[in-house]
Amino acid sequence: MGDLALQKKFNDEQINEQFIWLAGLLEGEGCFRIHTSQTGRTSEVALSMADEDIVRRAALLMCGNVTVDDRHNPRHQPMFRCRVYGKKARKVCRHVLPYMGIRRYERIRELLEMGRKYMENPYE
Repeated sequence: MGDLALQKKFNDEQINEQFIWLAGLLEGEGCFRIHTSQTGRTSEVALSMADEDIVRRAALLMCGNVTVDDRHNPRHQPMFRCRVYGKKARKVCRHVLPYMGIRRYERIRELLEMGRKYMENPYE
């Protein structure tokens, strides 16, 4: 195996490890759903928690942005959120699907199937 092929294999393994980490995080803290808006229905993957560094790391993998919900109550911590929709959400779903527990696995499969039938092109 040449140096370039070995480097690509190493990078692919590192990327896979990151998605395994993301799957574990989304298993416990994530939300997989159909988002309905005035323009129609689309897939959504969302994460919300008080740990900014963790949400930012997840946002990098999900290609999403981080927003802050400062609850204006001094006894509550601010919540950091990352949401992705449509093509980005489906890509996240496909990456984490093999590592999810039964309940989340079934929900993601349902989400991808609904996308195939009723929403935008699920294979983009």
